[in-house]
Amino acid sequence: MTSTDFADTASIGTIAKAEGIGQNRLFKFLRDQKILMHNNLPYQRFIDEGYLKLLPQQWKTPDGIPHTYWKVVATPKGRDYIMRLVDAKLGLF
Repeated sequence: MTSTDFADTASIGTIAKAEGIGQNRLFKFLRDQKILMHNNLPYQRFIDEGYLKLLPQQWKTPDGIPHTYWKVVATPKGRDYIMRLVDAKLGLF
């Protein structure tokens, strides 16, 4: 994977902020809709369909030990899908 694979993506938090819905509320909504699992990682179907991607991130402990975690990002197609779903279910947009 290269950085260009993620050039047009947006984090769930960024989408929530841009659309005026709280990040926690959007994460809960996506879990309720069975798009994200209980740990906020997407079901494979949504990765395979090109809606979401996982972006590896690293952080280090104070003593310098690196740890990797996965950040969920939405593709432009995924952002449109999420916003249509939110609008249909919650009527926010």
